[in-house]
Amino acid sequence: KHLVGLLLVVFVRKDIYKFVLDIDKASIGCGTGGVGNKGAVAIRFNLFGSSFCFVNAHLAAHRENNSQRNSDYHRIISKMQFRYSPFTSNAEKTSQRAARVLDHDYIFFLGDLNFRLNLNDEKLWMVYSNISRKEWGNLIKYDQLNAAREEGACFTDFE
Repeated sequence: KHLVGLLLVVFVRKDIYKFVLDIDKASIGCGTGGVGNKGAVAIRFNLFGSSFCFVNAHLAAHRENNSQRNSDYHRIISKMQFRYSPFTSNAEKTSQRAARVLDHDYIFFLGDLNFRLNLNDEKLWMVYSNISRKEWGNLIKYDQLNAAREEGACFTDFE
C-alpha cells in the first residue's frame, strides 16, 4: 500500500528500550483502492507486560463527510492487523490470530481526524465570537466527534 503523508514515529527512553518486545507496524488505506492520503499507520509493542498501540490516522475531509469519517474509523479498527498478538509470547505467535487495534492494553489514536463543528458558513461569526471570549462550551455542542461518540457511531471504546 502507498499512503501519502502519513508518518508515525514512537520514541522510547534508552534505559527501557531493551524491554520493548514484539515491535510491529501496520498500515491500511481508506481511499479508493486503498491508496492515497486517507487511512492509517500504526506501531505496536509490548512493554513490561502491557501492550501498546499507536495509530496515526487521516480520515475523510469536509464537514459533510461525517459518515465517511466514521466508516474510515471502523475500517481502521476492524481491518488493521499486526503479526504479533498482545496475548502471546514470541513462541506462540504463529498459532494465534493477528492482533487488531482494540486488542491492546493502551491505545493512542491520533492524527488528522477531520471532525468539524457542525455549523454552516453563515454561523462562522458565532465561532469567532465564542473563540475570542474563550466560551468553548458553546462550541462543543456542535462538535462532530463528540456527537458521533454520543450516537455510538465511532470511538465508543475510548475515553
